[in-house]
Amino acid sequence: MWLNGSSSDIEVVALYDLLVAETVGSNSNVNIVAQLSRGTGNSYSWDVGNWTGAKRYYVQKDQPNQTNVFNSLELWKSDAIDTGDYKELVGFINWSKQNFPAENYVLIMFGHGSGMEDFLPRPSGIKATSFDGKTNNYISVVEMEKTLRETGGIDLLVYESCLMQMMEAAYQLKDVAKVIVGSEEVMHIPSYPYAVFLGLLSEQPSITIEQAAQFLVKNSDLSRGNGGTISALKTQRMTDFALKLNKWVQLVSKSGAGEVTAVNKHLIRFRIRSNFEEAEDRQLAFFVDLYDLIENYTDSMTGNFSETVAIKQLGSELLKFLSDEIVIANKTQGRTSEDIPYNRAKGVSIALAPRNPALLPKGFFEVYSGFNFEQDTNWSAFIKRSLLP
Repeated sequence: MWLNGSSSDIEVVALYDLLVAETVGSNSNVNIVAQLSRGTGNSYSWDVGNWTGAKRYYVQKDQPNQTNVFNSLELWKSDAIDTGDYKELVGFINWSKQNFPAENYVLIMFGHGSGMEDFLPRPSGIKATSFDGKTNNYISVVEMEKTLRETGGIDLLVYESCLMQMMEAAYQLKDVAKVIVGSEEVMHIPSYPYAVFLGLLSEQPSITIEQAAQFLVKNSDLSRGNGGTISALKTQRMTDFALKLNKWVQLVSKSGAGEVTAVNKHLIRFRIRSNFEEAEDRQLAFFVDLYDLIENYTDSMTGNFSETVAIKQLGSELLKFLSDEIVIANKTQGRTSEDIPYNRAKGVSIALAPRNPALLPKGFFEVYSGFNFEQDTNWSAFIKRSLLP
């Protein structure tokens, strides 16, 4: 568990997650280890000390009447680390694997996230997750791949971070993470039922990674705020999906752009900045649901022209592929601030031009070209079509 509480607004949830993990604790079937980082040292209503920096724990089950304090075994500490430096995460994963080897590995990433958007100062890179509250650093999508590759990969990656369930981010990790759980939308944390999830792993160590991910999604709490989305993606056949999507993009690029522009106005969109007014934020947002996009685009096409028939046919194949091979669990609840039901979101988002094309971030396409997904699908060609009047 990588619990990044370096930002003051979420430190309390990082502490809470560790306390919840202690209700289960490690046993002969499961070793639970955590690196907890704190920015303010506020102990809130718990007796957990007022230290700052980072500590590593071997998570132990609570003692009777001791649920308000950390009962875990402290194994390492640092007065200050940069939680946005991917090398720190590499160090934690390597340390965990060396000291607590296992047949399967689950990595829980708690901290702020923003998908692929880069709106805080940094020399280069694409923002993703694990923002550091003091340095403004973060671990980019590309750095996340590098992290998992350098540490031997993992079986299940759980993002307790906003907006991380994007195709661009998941595709980057397809060779280093077998299943990814996360949200297309801003998350109202805490959302994951770590007590029952860790309890399941402890009681049923033979459970498959896919079953564990599906259980986590099914039992997630989406009741806070307006609701939201949680899904699980299997990465095994993402390359095959990308090949199909590339063919679809080629067909669309040869057709008229009118459908793209028209459909762009009506798609479900996900917030990109939680501190903005929602209505304003969704006008800026350039994250849409991939299934919703393909379905609405193909439905908008009329006529029996050969190119129209081909686009609609391949679009149907893509939707089936997403449902059958990629998204293995999806849970939604509530409606967006635009009164669009979240059940239109089918599990994975993707980049598209904002409703006002002028609001597309400067340098977007230069940054986007760094994704493996773009290199294999040429998705930017579709985005550019959506910019046309």
